[in-house]
Amino acid sequence: MAIELPTRQKNILRNLLDRPEISPADVAPLDYRVVERAAGVGRHSLDIIRAWLQAHGLDLTNAPGCQPPPAIPRRQRKLQRAIHYLEEQGYEVRRTR
Repeated sequence: MAIELPTRQKNILRNLLDRPEISPADVAPLDYRVVERAAGVGRHSLDIIRAWLQAHGLDLTNAPGCQPPPAIPRRQRKLQRAIHYLEEQGYEVRRTR
């Protein structure tokens, strides 16, 4: 059973990402310091967000005590940026395989 992110923390992350819907995969690439300094985030909110991510096998980038993220090949980064752009424009991107 997955942990549900409370409304307060969900709204903080939605505002930070400027998206109506968020997923753990959207939040994990965020730098720990950026989330820590976001409006409305205190120690307790940060702990809740990290617990939610860890329940999905993820953590914030550069979080204390976590390993640096593996290097992502240039082609994969470009693809991720393209998908993100299309989703911002209202398109739904699906994997064909």
